[in-house]
Amino acid sequence: MSKSGNTTERAAEVEPEEEKNAPEEDEADDENASREAAPEEPQNLENAEEVHQSERDKGNEEYEQGKYEDALKSWGRSLMSVEYILNKGYYNTKPDELEEVHRMEVRLCLNMAQGNLKTGDHEAAIKYADRALKREPMNSKGLYRKATALLKQLQYREAIAVLERLLQHEPEGKAARELLSVAKRKAAISSRTAKRVSKQMMSALGSQKDDRVPLTEREQLVRNLKDIPMQTRRGISSLQDLLRRWRRRCCSLCSKRKVAQRPKEATVPPIRSVLDSSDEEESKED
Repeated sequence: MSKSGNTTERAAEVEPEEEKNAPEEDEADDENASREAAPEEPQNLENAEEVHQSERDKGNEEYEQGKYEDALKSWGRSLMSVEYILNKGYYNTKPDELEEVHRMEVRLCLNMAQGNLKTGDHEAAIKYADRALKREPMNSKGLYRKATALLKQLQYREAIAVLERLLQHEPEGKAARELLSVAKRKAAISSRTAKRVSKQMMSALGSQKDDRVPLTEREQLVRNLKDIPMQTRRGISSLQDLLRRWRRRCCSLCSKRKVAQRPKEATVPPIRSVLDSSDEEESKED
């Protein structure tokens, strides 16, 4: 490979972040703004290697500054230069140089996976992790970052499978063991929640019995028992209403009886009639 290619290999050794610093419970950003820019295609091998190195270094600096979206754009341009070299087949007859280019591609894909984890684009993180794993199936960083993205997407079983695969390759991986513990705990909680929701749904569906299907003796008995409190309340309410009406009726009858038994008052005749009657008696005596 050319001199610029050797410089590229040394610069490519810089990784933006080790897995031990990867957070297990970070909340994903809702805005997935990290997208690759559409740079111009390199014109030749020398230009492609130069663009790869400069953009990759720029992306590393931007990542360290917390400018994750800018870092993704820079790494995207660097990765496009590597793709250009591979597509043109500049090193197809040179196995050592070609392997070096493949390693550069893997490193950039790992960086892209980590950057997309930071911006919350977990689908993209999985895509670039898979791309790195296609070249190196047991790459520990590729497996870890893919598992992290799967865990963020609540794909617990898939994440557990990837982490177990990683631990088979690196049994002493502390970060992977911790993440596996988190994934198993979340998977258990998710499973219990799913069973509870399913049970509630089945119970609700079972309570909505088709009226066209006759009830069994047990179902009829259960229904009657459930209806007893309502029927009791209705009976008490009816009895109270009946007592109120009976009381009003009794009061009415008592009032009428008292009026009927009251003694009649003596009526005093008018004075004029008394005088007229006395005059008639005197005339008869004469």
